[in-house]
Amino acid sequence: MNFRPRLGAILLPLIGALLIPSAAGADERQQILDAVKWAEPVMGRTCNFAPLKGGKDQAGSRYYEIKYRYRGQDQDSPDNIFPLLQLLCDRGAYNETFIFLTREDNGYRLLPFALPQIDYDYADEEFTKLKAPPRITGYKAVTDLANASFDPKTDRISMRAKWRGLGDAWSSGEWRFFEGEFILNEYIVDPVYEANSDHPEALRQEKYTIYKTGTP
Repeated sequence: MNFRPRLGAILLPLIGALLIPSAAGADERQQILDAVKWAEPVMGRTCNFAPLKGGKDQAGSRYYEIKYRYRGQDQDSPDNIFPLLQLLCDRGAYNETFIFLTREDNGYRLLPFALPQIDYDYADEEFTKLKAPPRITGYKAVTDLANASFDPKTDRISMRAKWRGLGDAWSSGEWRFFEGEFILNEYIVDPVYEANSDHPEALRQEKYTIYKTGTP
């Protein structure tokens, strides 16, 4: 007896497979909208969430799940899951800022990021030369990062902030995920405004690694 599967039995699994990306996208958007609902009363004076709430544009916002294990964790225990939400905070002339949240049993938590406070001693009024290398005067915690992104392959958040539209002066940072927190891994600055110089090409390599851990 020849067995002939019904057409519906063939098509339904295929249709279901085609719908998976759309369903995943809808789920991510709902995750973002739920996080915005929590974040708006907290960050409403700093952030403009209108682009996220209107239309279907996620405006660079994403939802991730980081799998990790604590040092010394029992090998038979399952991986821990760290939900990570990247939300657009504001759009300026040449920078976009983002905030990052995680979801916990009792709600959400806004993630802080360590940043060095730096003193710059310029030798001229055009900010094209420093008298001495930049000096760290302390550290602070911030909650919004310029032009930030998360790399799920390395579990790191990076940012690069333009100090003006030309982008000749800038700062960049990288934070690595470690046991449920993001730790400052690297911070670099280029504080010289090359475009103000008569010979900008001679200044393009003038950048300073302010902070760097031994972790590659």
